[in-house]
Order: sequence, then structure tokens, then C-alpha cells
Amino acid sequence: MKREVFQKLSLDDLKKYDDAEKGVVVYDENGNIIYANKQALIIFGYASIEDLSNGWKLIPPEYKMIVQNRIERALSGEPSPSLTLRVFTGDRRDEIIKSKTFPIILNGKRAIMAVFAREVEDRFKRNAIRETLKIIKKSVEPFLEDRTIDIKEIMRCIYESIKGIFSHLDLVFVKKNMEVLFATAEKVPCVKNPPILKCMKEKKEIYISSSEIDGKVYTIFASPIFVGGEIFGAIGFRKEGYGAFAPEDVEMFRVVSELVSLILKLSKKIEDIEKEKEDLFTKVMIDDLTGSYTRNYLNEFAEKIVSYFKRRGESVSVVMMDIDNLKLVNDSYGHLEGDKLLNDFSRIVMENIRETDLLIRLGGDEFLLILPGCDLENAEKVMRKIVENVERENTRRDPKIHFSYGIALVDSDLRKAIEIADDKMYTMKRIHHSVL
Repeated sequence: MKREVFQKLSLDDLKKYDDAEKGVVVYDENGNIIYANKQALIIFGYASIEDLSNGWKLIPPEYKMIVQNRIERALSGEPSPSLTLRVFTGDRRDEIIKSKTFPIILNGKRAIMAVFAREVEDRFKRNAIRETLKIIKKSVEPFLEDRTIDIKEIMRCIYESIKGIFSHLDLVFVKKNMEVLFATAEKVPCVKNPPILKCMKEKKEIYISSSEIDGKVYTIFASPIFVGGEIFGAIGFRKEGYGAFAPEDVEMFRVVSELVSLILKLSKKIEDIEKEKEDLFTKVMIDDLTGSYTRNYLNEFAEKIVSYFKRRGESVSVVMMDIDNLKLVNDSYGHLEGDKLLNDFSRIVMENIRETDLLIRLGGDEFLLILPGCDLENAEKVMRKIVENVERENTRRDPKIHFSYGIALVDSDLRKAIEIADDKMYTMKRIHHSVL
């Protein structure tokens, strides 16, 4: 037989089968297993190749002659047709698989590659997908309603959905720094090197069919959670008993892990969008020099805010303010000093108003102050306080801050009240100019 019929592979070449949907196993001429991918180990009910050292222990006596014939044909370079057979699994299940064998050369030696799937896999997958879809629906619906993501609440919903499928199941979700975000077990198991930590370190699934913890035997499956290409943490599923998870259980756990990863990615995306919106709001609505609101804010929100207080029967006053000597300061001292004057003025105003009051820079040297819940008498008190603090500031700065203002009560039309306040301000401004 010509050796060209054998596909030449190395152990590195086999890595491409690690996450294949079907089971892939490579045997040497003596039936020793050289390689087994994740799906093969789960179907056979073993945690590692070391546990599954020889393939013959999987084969019931009635199939051994048939399998031996297939091995001999494969070693001679002949691919075999599909074979459906029953196998023994490490977790004491009888599993029906459909297998096909291929001749290969692995690191210069003849070997056999077997590719197989569970004969009833489609039915189990449908069940797993159906249950997982229920979990997704139940877990994500609260988020869709109020657009807030509480990962602990989502994990609780997931657990409530999953535990109905099992008589008992422990679920833990930890971040990469081992901060526990969610756990159903009352205490952390006493193990020196927990599988979930290994899962995060190696950034791959961990399946253990038999692990002794505090004198009890558990089956454990852990899956890494990635966000933005980086390891975020891991989810661990644990059930008491040897080989307690069937392949369809693991399939469901995988989908749940993907769901959690997707939710976290979505959460991060929402946070990024909210941050962008906040940055855009700040850029458009907040004056970067003085920290006061901009004219855009006046156009977008001010009238709505005033209408709200008016509907509540509260008075609203407006104050138009103008810095009388800004142009003179800019011409005599430079624009940097003019900017400092604007900044000091707005700071003094904001230090002497309430959180509900709005300071808006209309442009240049003009400011508008909106005082909700404030009648004319109280608005006058606010302005006297601002004037006193400006005068106090002037004792320690040069050039001085000189400004004019006018007050008006909003009747029903905010724009009309602003015009009235503006007229009053210019009356004061003319007096100040005659003095200056």
C-alpha cells in the first residue's frame, strides 16, 4: 500500500480539532489514545486523555471483532465506512455513537483517526437549545424592560432556570481577581487549586468527571468568560456525583456561558455609549471655560424646566447679567486675563446659587440666571449676595470685575421675561458706563 493514502499530521496539527463539534480521537496501533478533543472526552465521560489511556476499555466485547477489523483496514490505508456501536463511558452511561476511521501518519508513525458523534445527539441538542432559550428569555427580559444590567440579578435568573433541570446544582461566577460575583454554595470548597482558577489561567474549558472536595465527589465544568477579547472571569457548574453531567448538560452550560459573555459585552457597550453621550452632552451643553451651561442648554431644556415649576404653582425669576469691562480687560491685559475674569465671575455666581438654579452663558460677556421657585424679592436677595461676593473678590484682584444685571419674573413666556430682564440690565449698564 502506498504511504500517500495516509494523511501526514503532527500533534500541533491536531490542535485545530480541539473545539470541533464532533468527537475526534487518534489511536496508535495498540489502541492507545494519543489525542482526544474536548467533545470526545465529554461524550466518553472522562476528564483527560490520562483517564482515557486505552480505547479498548470503551468497547463492549460484542463489538471488539468488528472494531479490530476496522483498525486493521485503517492501518492498511483504507478509510472505513461509518459504524454505529455502543460504548462504555467513564461516568457509567451506555452511549450510542456513529464512528468513522481514517488512516493517518502521526509524527512518522501509522495511526488511526476516529471521528464520531452521538447517534441521539440532535435530539439532545434540541432539548439543550430549547432549555437554554428559556433561560435567555427569562434572564434578559428585565434588562429589555428598563435597560439596566445587574449581572448578579441576571445570574440569579439563570440559576433559577437551570436548577429546575437538575435535582441540585452549584453555580459560581468569579472575576479574574477571584472576586465572587455570584455563588449558590454557602462556602468556597476547600481546594488548593480550584478548577475555576485553572480555567481562567489557561483560558479554556475545564471538565472534571471526578473531583473530591471536602470528602465528597463532584463533577465540575468551568467555562472562561471573555469581554473585549480579554479574560473577565469564569463560570463554574458543580454537581455531586461521578460523571454527573451528560454531554447535553455541558452543551447547555456552554450556551449559558456565551450568554453571560454576550450580556457583559452588551453592558460594556452600553456604558461606552452612555459615556459618549455624557461627553457629547458636556461638550455641547457645558461651557468649557466657565463651567456654566451654554445657549444650547437654554434652547433644549430651560423652557421645559421653567414650565415644570410653573405647573407646580411656583414663581420663576430670571436675571440677565453682563460683564461691563470684559472688552476693556481683553484690550488692556489680553484675552487670557479676560478668560480668567469670566471664570472668576461664573465661579462666584455658582457658589452663591442653589443646585436647582441654572447659570447659562449666552456668549461673550452675557450670562442668564434662571431661579426656579424664586419670586422677585428673593431674586433680589440672591443678586445682593452675588454683588457682595464680587466686591469681596475685587479687593484681591486686578483688573476688577464690573457687571450689570436686570431681574424679571416669568409670567407665562420665558423669552418675554428674558427681554424684560435684558432691558433692565442695559439700564443699569448705562449708569455704570457713565460712572466708569
